[in-house]
Amino acid sequence: MMKICSTCNKELDTLRFSKRSASPDGFSYICKSCASKYKKENAHRLKKRTKEEEAVYRKNNRECIRKANRNYRNRNKDRLNAKAREKHATNHEEINRRKSQKRLANKDQRSAYQAKYRAENKEKIWAHHVLNLAVKKGEITKHDLCEKCGSDFHVVGHHPDYRRPLEVIWMCQTCHMRTHSGVAA
Repeated sequence: MMKICSTCNKELDTLRFSKRSASPDGFSYICKSCASKYKKENAHRLKKRTKEEEAVYRKNNRECIRKANRNYRNRNKDRLNAKAREKHATNHEEINRRKSQKRLANKDQRSAYQAKYRAENKEKIWAHHVLNLAVKKGEITKHDLCEKCGSDFHVVGHHPDYRRPLEVIWMCQTCHMRTHSGVAA
């Protein structure tokens, strides 16, 4: 198939054009050689942002970036969950080894943090303990699917009220984090 480059006006084979899904024919409107020349001639304008510039941009546009990331995760939830499961399944030994090393390296910090957390969240820990015992004894059946989105990835029990430890909503980790952060699911 042939196509005309909008820069050099030559009719060239489509193999000489980069793919571009936004174009009706699926190819870029300029050939690869013209695109290469343009990039070389305009390198000073097209240069990548430095780390400092990128940090300033992220700081100034934090909310916009968060919104874009959230939208991306919502649109690609199933694909991202499948990718995470696959990564963990293929690398579980390496992941566990790294976790173990990190635990050992930060043992004192971790112990101090856990002691502080336990002191500040006694009711929460009690509710988790009661729920776990009820699940082990078979008094409560843990659901396989999230009650909010239907995902089967890492389903946990969410306590709307820690004073009622057996009243839980079964959610995937994503929906659970959203619930605790106050973000609408």
